[in-house]
Amino acid sequence: MKKIFFSFLLLLCFTAQQIQARAVLSGESLWAMQRLVTQASCDVTIRQVDLSAGVFTISTSGVYCLAENITGKIVIDTNNVVLDLNGKTMTNASGNCVEVNGTSNALIKNGSVIAANDIGVSVLTGSDQVSVKNVTSYDCSTGIDIDNATNIYIHACDLIASSVGVAFTTVSRAQVSDTTASDSELTGFLLDSSSRNLFTNCHALNTGEGLTDETANIYGFLSADGSSNIFSECVAQNTLALTVTGISNVTAGFALTGTESNSQITKCTSSIVETNANGFAVPYGILLQYSFDALTTITGGNQGIASGALTVAWSPDGTYLATGGNTEGTNEIQIFSFDRVTGTLTKTDGQNQGTACESFSWSSDGLYLATGGVAEGGDEIQIFTFDRVAGTLTKIDGQSLGETQRGVAWSQNGVFLATGGDGPTGDEIRVFFFNRSTESLTFIVGANQGSGCNAVAWSPDGAYLATVGAAEGGDEIQIFSFNQATDTLTKTDGQDQGTTGRTVAWSPDGAYLATGGDGGGNNIQVFSFNSSTGVLTFVAGATQGGAGRATDWSPDGAFLVTVGDTEGVTDEIQVFSFNRETGQLTKVDGKSQGLFAGLSTNWSPDGVYLVTGGNAEGFNEFQVFKAFLFPSRNTIMNNIVQSVSRSSSVAAGVGISGSSIENFIAVNSSYDNAGFNYQFVTNVFDERFTTIPTIAQNLSIKLSPFFYAP
Repeated sequence: MKKIFFSFLLLLCFTAQQIQARAVLSGESLWAMQRLVTQASCDVTIRQVDLSAGVFTISTSGVYCLAENITGKIVIDTNNVVLDLNGKTMTNASGNCVEVNGTSNALIKNGSVIAANDIGVSVLTGSDQVSVKNVTSYDCSTGIDIDNATNIYIHACDLIASSVGVAFTTVSRAQVSDTTASDSELTGFLLDSSSRNLFTNCHALNTGEGLTDETANIYGFLSADGSSNIFSECVAQNTLALTVTGISNVTAGFALTGTESNSQITKCTSSIVETNANGFAVPYGILLQYSFDALTTITGGNQGIASGALTVAWSPDGTYLATGGNTEGTNEIQIFSFDRVTGTLTKTDGQNQGTACESFSWSSDGLYLATGGVAEGGDEIQIFTFDRVAGTLTKIDGQSLGETQRGVAWSQNGVFLATGGDGPTGDEIRVFFFNRSTESLTFIVGANQGSGCNAVAWSPDGAYLATVGAAEGGDEIQIFSFNQATDTLTKTDGQDQGTTGRTVAWSPDGAYLATGGDGGGNNIQVFSFNSSTGVLTFVAGATQGGAGRATDWSPDGAFLVTVGDTEGVTDEIQVFSFNRETGQLTKVDGKSQGLFAGLSTNWSPDGVYLVTGGNAEGFNEFQVFKAFLFPSRNTIMNNIVQSVSRSSSVAAGVGISGSSIENFIAVNSSYDNAGFNYQFVTNVFDERFTTIPTIAQNLSIKLSPFFYAP
């Protein structure tokens, strides 16, 4: 028995000697290093006295352990190194705590770093196969910073009270898991020009903590100008930019910006995103941020030969374009499918409207198209059903009013249709009830608009109707409240628009009204609207040659397009940015639309395209332009967004914002956001029109809606 015990003891000593003598061979993998750590004690212990001028440089492969808390920096300057912080704390008030200087197979683990003015763990250009595990950073400018490196693994780290928690610049093939950035001042997780990185179960908590800047951009997770990055089961909670007021500033739980493509945000949660209640910055739960520099011509088409395209309108899903005007072939109404890949229009149907179609309105669900113009078979107003598969129209009802009808507009709930025209006298403005069961219109109330009404528009909540045309009691612009219970219109305000009002458009949130018409000076006007009193207040104006004939807001209300007579030398089309903070319109681009007259315009529902119509530009009476540039081909799926708000006089806050046509945005749930649950997203389930969502639709829930907004 003694011999056996003695032999075992000798074997144990020999094994220990072999392990202690074990060297790390050049080219060994990081995983071999990790196995070595579990088998061996430290090759080298590091104490404060071992630092030279505050720096300890590792130039020999092996396992290094902190023996005590130290102040200074450790530089890993060779391959195959394990740095075990051993539960200790590194502090550096004048530089980084740990640097990996372009080497391979490094592991930093088990401890804390404090770099008040710099980086906790910095992985420099050329580094490969670097792991950071169970490391906590405090009060750093950046907790963990990776620059131009590959094969990075970050696990179970806590980044506390940094300006940025984790920052990647030109990084690929990284995995970050079970890591939390809390109380970050600017951004929890930041990726710049990085690709093929995976983030799972990561948390950005209380981002914006300690912020005093009024003009900062705040993000829980941000990926810019990269590709194929994945955020899965991550959480951005309490993204709070409470001092940020500027309208150009961005606050978002998750954001993809620039040229980001083929990336994914899936099974994530963005909860409680807020900006300053007295400011104009809009908070977002998930944001795919667009850019706009100038309009780019994509394609065009023909609509008769006289006054050209009098009306143009995208379908609510952005896949079809309706154009109307003078006779093209035998059709005053045309339907085109639009191929975004090739940028081409293909005619799918045509219908008649006397000798001219002057106005269009799609129902919110895209199932019906209302048209107005010259009498067709006695009907100046026509209602068509639309087959979205075939792209064809079928007439189901019409109204004969005896005079040309120049404006039609569905209420957002698809229950009421407003019309405006040259008559009947005394009822130039009319409201009809639409019965979807019988698919028929019933007249319920009318109002006056001088000698003719040129355009009508419902407010987004359906509580008000705006009209423009000839002067009615001195007012070319009129606002009516609409009582659905009593079927009554009550005028609440009126404003001047030169000699004739020709166009009217509400901003998507109903806070502003844009109008255009004849006369010098401000023939384009923007008014703020008080929904409590129904009163307009002039905010800004612009000129559009001798007349502003059509106008439309971008889907987020940040831009206004106007068309009309020539402004300057060649601009029948103008695009303005609208600054709500200063109340200013600023021209950002202009284009030509034929011989001195643009007559119609419409933004696509996702903001990517803009269509205009009028006299022939070249051979095209209508033109399609590329407008907003979004990150593209990204997947936003199975996410939950809630409580995004700016509780000011005009409620703001967007759950998910991004083009659902340029990207795949589906099966998300967005609810109780102050402004919109979705913006630029066309595939939102609407319980007013159907009872069961499709497999690709997004859910929108408003607990206390100020109006129905998807």
